[in-house]
Amino acid sequence: MAKKTANFIKRTTNYLGMIIYKNKNNELHRETGPSIIFADGTCCYYKNDQSHRTNGPSTILRNGALEYSQKNQLYRHKNLPQIIAQNNKQTLVKLNTRHPLGLVLKRAHAL
Repeated sequence: MAKKTANFIKRTTNYLGMIIYKNKNNELHRETGPSIIFADGTCCYYKNDQSHRTNGPSTILRNGALEYSQKNQLYRHKNLPQIIAQNNKQTLVKLNTRHPLGLVLKRAHAL
């Protein structure tokens, strides 16, 4: 099921219940909310196929874990760690470890 919204954004829902927004270039993209909304409540923000959000976390997992990134790069929002674990303890990720979405992180910044 596909639906077009403003600025040539296409909204689709797949068989798993994921809602996905893409631009006219078929890139994950949405400026007014998350680009991917999983059935379990996990939300991911993308702009032109890059994980990106300027006013909050770019990934919000259903368990409460947060990830901050802009232009596909992890960054520290308001002096917070790049990733905040589900128990709300502020923790930085270590290099070459897996983060909640299963990606291997190659870069991290110190507090």
